[in-house]
Parts: sequence; C-alpha cells; structure tokens
Amino acid sequence: MINYSLGKITEIVDGQLFGDPNLLINGIEIDNRLIKPGMLFVPIKGERVNGHDFVCDLEKLGVQASLWQKGEKNRPGNINCVEVVNVEEALNKLAKYYRHDIKAKFIGVTGSSGKTSTKDMIASLLQTKYKVHKTLGNQNNNIGVPRTILSANQDDDYVICEMGIDRIGDMDSLVEIVDPDITIITTIAPAHLEFFKDIDTIVSEKCKIVKQLKEGQCYYSRDAYGVKEELSKKNLVNKPISYGFTSEADFQAEEYKLNKNCSSFKLKEYPHIELEVNILGKQLINNL
Repeated sequence: MINYSLGKITEIVDGQLFGDPNLLINGIEIDNRLIKPGMLFVPIKGERVNGHDFVCDLEKLGVQASLWQKGEKNRPGNINCVEVVNVEEALNKLAKYYRHDIKAKFIGVTGSSGKTSTKDMIASLLQTKYKVHKTLGNQNNNIGVPRTILSANQDDDYVICEMGIDRIGDMDSLVEIVDPDITIITTIAPAHLEFFKDIDTIVSEKCKIVKQLKEGQCYYSRDAYGVKEELSKKNLVNKPISYGFTSEADFQAEEYKLNKNCSSFKLKEYPHIELEVNILGKQLINNL
C-alpha cells in the first residue's frame, strides 16, 4: 500500500493542503467503516451517500487525514485535508503515480463475463511462485481499480486488475491508470447495450485494453466475437495469442470430460499430458 507523506500526496493530486505535510500515510480507504489509523480517507460523493459527511468523525477512529472536494461545505478543522477539484480524479492520479512507483508487472483482465474467475485462477497459479496482489471480488470500475493498485505492496511481483466498463470511454480511463504489461480478453456479449450502440462497439471498447501494451502480450478467447479482427487493427509488437476449444485457437483445449467432482482435458500442444482440475463446466475450463 502507499507509504507517502501527506505533502507528497498533495503534489501528486494537484491539491491544496490544510494540515501537516510531514504526516505519513499508509494506505487509503473509501469506506469509513473499514478505515484504519494511518490511512487517508477518500470521501466519494455518490447518489445516496456523500463521504464528506463522515470526515468530521474520523478523528474518533484515529484517522488524521482526508481528501476534500472543493465546493463541499464545512471542511472540518480537526482533520488534515487535501482539497482537490474532484475526489475521484484525485484518486485516479494517485493510483496512476503509485502504479509506476512499484516494481510489479501489471495484468489487465477484461471481457463481458469470466473476468473474475479468470483473474482468480491467474492469481492462484502465479501465487505458487510469486508474490501476487489482485482485485478484491469484482471491484473493477474507476473506483475499484485505483483501490486495487493503491493497496498493492512495494514488493509485489504481479498485480492483477480486473477492468470492467459500463460506458464508452471507461476503458480509456482505466488503461491510463493500470498501463498493463499483459492483457487478457475473456468473452464478448451484448451487455450494457443501453450505453453502447451495438456489440461491435463493445468489442471496440474492450479491445482498448491493449492501447498502451508496448512490448507486452495480449491473450484472448478465440470464441470472443470480433476480438481477433479488432486486435488485428492495433499494430501490436507481439502477435495476440488466442485460446479455447476451437481448432482455430493458438492454444486449443480438447478431450474435455466432466467427471463426478472434477473436469479433465488436454491441450493440443501437449497431448501427452492430461490435466485434471476441481472445476466443473466447460466455460470455466476455457477461462483456465
């Protein structure tokens, strides 16, 4: 998690400090029920709840610092406050800075479904050898992604960020923050069509996850509608690698069997090895 002085945080988020610049901050939290002493409170202003309403009570919890959005009334004097134009934008700036201040490689996972299970399985495999941090649950939006990054540790080897989008432009913002070294696109389906024109727009927006990939690698489900064609337009340094049960996949799963308490399958590339896992369902095997 972040370990910065309040003065440094103020510079990163382009804020104005009312308090002690030398106060050391260890981590951030947006939920006043979960915050711990030493953390920075980030008061999100939602449709029903305004986090600023809880700032004045933070001192009772041993919390000494909070962000504060300009225009909000009654900024408390008992708490060190960093005043910013927009709290969510400040959270994103802080996450973007911290992302490049730690050594970890970042893996971005997107898709219409399968994001969470794929993210969890990647983490489970990598944890056998590396120190791994991942998105908690499905906190994959413009608040959840920064929280994931800012709760990572300086010595983590990999940070796995689930990246979900609801509207056009969401992925642009998330990619700016995560800047993934490796990307995975799971599936494409007509979700959130009230905010997207059609499924082709969804494909286009999801595939923006590779826009800053540079020397990195993209993996995608070969069954995902339109993804191969969209990725071919991106002029990526490394050819995207596909996976799935279809014969057109670069890594093809075959000989799938559903057993009583597990599934088994083989990879065409390694026909001498039969893999048996305690996962039931062909789609989950595809994610694995």
